[in-house]
Amino acid sequence: MAGAQAALIAFSPLLWQYYVQNEVFSLNNLFVSVQLLLSQIFLESCEKAKRVKGKEKDKVQEQLRLQAWSSSVLGAFFAGLGFSNQHTIVFYTLPIVCFVLYHDFIVFKNTQRASYWCALVLAFVAGLSPYLLLILSSTSGALGSWGDQTTMTGLITHLLRREYGTFRLYAGEDMEYTSVLRWALLYSQDFAENFLWVGLPLLLVGSVATLRSAAHDSFGLLLLLCFTFYWVSFHLLANIPSSDPLMLGVHKRFWIQAHLVGSMLIMPGLAALHELLLGRKLHLPRWVSGPCVLLVLLLQAGLHFSKNDQSSNRYMELYARSILEPLPLRAIILSKGDNIANTVRYLQVCEHVRQDVRLMDQNMMCYPWFKKTQSRFFPGVIFPGEHCEKSPGEGEPGSYSIREFLDANYREEGPPILTCGGWRQNEAEAVAFKAVQGYTTIPYGLCEKVIPLAALPNVTVNEVMEDNKILNAAIKEKDGNRSSGIISVWKELDKYDETTWERSIHVHTLQSFQKLGHWLVMWAQRNEDDVKVLRLAIKFLSRALAEWPEVSSDPSAMCHRIRAITCSRLINKKALSKGQQSTKAFMDKQCNWKSIISDLKVYVDKETKLSTEVEKQIIEAYRSHPYALIDLRLDE
Repeated sequence: MAGAQAALIAFSPLLWQYYVQNEVFSLNNLFVSVQLLLSQIFLESCEKAKRVKGKEKDKVQEQLRLQAWSSSVLGAFFAGLGFSNQHTIVFYTLPIVCFVLYHDFIVFKNTQRASYWCALVLAFVAGLSPYLLLILSSTSGALGSWGDQTTMTGLITHLLRREYGTFRLYAGEDMEYTSVLRWALLYSQDFAENFLWVGLPLLLVGSVATLRSAAHDSFGLLLLLCFTFYWVSFHLLANIPSSDPLMLGVHKRFWIQAHLVGSMLIMPGLAALHELLLGRKLHLPRWVSGPCVLLVLLLQAGLHFSKNDQSSNRYMELYARSILEPLPLRAIILSKGDNIANTVRYLQVCEHVRQDVRLMDQNMMCYPWFKKTQSRFFPGVIFPGEHCEKSPGEGEPGSYSIREFLDANYREEGPPILTCGGWRQNEAEAVAFKAVQGYTTIPYGLCEKVIPLAALPNVTVNEVMEDNKILNAAIKEKDGNRSSGIISVWKELDKYDETTWERSIHVHTLQSFQKLGHWLVMWAQRNEDDVKVLRLAIKFLSRALAEWPEVSSDPSAMCHRIRAITCSRLINKKALSKGQQSTKAFMDKQCNWKSIISDLKVYVDKETKLSTEVEKQIIEAYRSHPYALIDLRLDE
């Protein structure tokens, strides 16, 4: 059974996904496993001590007491190591500590010895020793490091994650608390998918069987207590928006710890099922266990091989390169989102790619320690205060706004400032390409270049297309040829669903095509609807929609709306240039009244946040008068 459990957990898709990444979760499960192993050794010592009899009783019990002492002290050391790696291990450590101390008090009485408590405390503190490296490294202030640990206040803030909220996952303004019932349904579905669907009923049966045998199976009871305490405590504290698929994926990472123990509880379920079907007296031959384990291994590995196979996954690298490599010399990037900041920073620090580019995470700029620890990595950048304000107009002493930052650093002939991933929440106006007051943005590859609003009339299409060579090259690519370097996850959407970072960067890339098309349409509106520019805009919009995942709603909905308006303006312009009041002769396969209605219907069906009454009226107008000159415009 242990072999079957190992096979199930080893090839579980969720665990595999994060075990092949540079993440804390695999090491966390190692520390959990070590703590559970030491707990089992301790409990076995307790059981043996209860049963020992005869002349050697005192001697054997003393040996077992020392063994229990050693395993519990070693467990305290690994508890400290685990805590220095990831805080959520505390939800397993607490029930383990309580369980061990209770059994020790009943059997060995080590808890009545001061030396025992001293040993436990010293071992735990020794386990926290990796934090010494944190203190030492903070003096040099590594690029991208979080917090200022050169002071005691800063160190404690970092240890307790106060800036996120201690024992909280999320610090965004859209945080939400999901009901435990919904989390239970989501977790049950994920557990079933990860363990061949039979895992969930076996987990339930195993939990009941463990409770029934608790009197003589202390370790099984400990597993059940750990699983229950972790699951309930974690989900009561979880504040991540479960309605956001990507954030749900972030939350799922913490189910890895629960899956480890949950998979162990499957085994009592299998034993109970065996007893129910075959009875206690009928035992399968020992040689049967090998083929059974092999069958489980083949099923788990084989059924999930396609999803687990990441041998050709270079999406993050290509994504970061497609951001960095087209940028002008010494460009300043104001980034938003871990997928941008972490991937770009990795290329710069580890592979020495475009180290001249100065990338600053907008959220990190809001912390008081950012200027102190990070400013030396951004030569030439002026910080007009101690930290960026978290909300516009908050007026905190020493803070500065994004506009003040742009005013201090924008130079017409100097290195450009770009935003990548959008503006921080509540900072930018909710209008396309508007930055903060007095500034606007222009598409620049996967980013957007910031310029003064007054300079916008002087921007030409040729300049913008020169800045967007990488996107322009991508729309000329044929299927299978990705020479432009732009990523496409389109052929592997089944492998990378909406909860993955790969899908996230795929959508961000498609949004870059959409934004360029959108900007070109707006330029055309201001310049007598240049036909060539409108056609070019349609190419970029169509490139985005060709690979847009069907399950994504809002972003693709807007892209359909923009393309419908673009087609309408293109047809009208061609008709008016010939002095015609009917557009019938100027429609083609790509742009016609049916395609306009089709795009608008998709928008109406998918858009959930904005009113679609105007679009519904336009659809009816085209149905009634398909060849009329209907003037549609994008909002400026």
